[in-house]
Amino acid sequence: MPEQSQSFKVFGPLCLLGTGFSCLVFFAPDPGLHFGSFFAIAAQSAWGNWLDLKAAWCSLKIVLFCLGLLLALDSLGMIFLRRRREDLFWGAFLLQCAASCGLVAGGFFLLKALL
Repeated sequence: MPEQSQSFKVFGPLCLLGTGFSCLVFFAPDPGLHFGSFFAIAAQSAWGNWLDLKAAWCSLKIVLFCLGLLLALDSLGMIFLRRRREDLFWGAFLLQCAASCGLVAGGFFLLKALL
C-alpha cells in the first residue's frame, strides 16, 4: 500500500499540471476564423515578418499543449513503470517522443513568427 500512495503522489501533480496546460490551450481565445485553427496559423508564418503576434500566440499554444501532453504522459509512464507494466510504459514513452517532436515544432514556429 505505501508504494501505491507514493506513485499517486507523483502522478497527481504532474497529471494535474499537464491537464491544466492542455485546458489553457483549448480555453484561450483563438485568433483564427474557426476553433482549432491555431496550428495552420502558426505554420503559415513567414521568416520576413518581424513580431507576427498572431502566429506567435498560436505557436505558444502549440508549445503549451505539447508540454501539457508530455507532463501527463510522463506521469502515466511512471505509474506503468512502478506497476511493472513495461509494455504500457514503452507505449507511453513513444507517445512522449511524439509530444517532444510537437514541442520542437512549436518552438520552431515561435522563432519563425518572432524573427
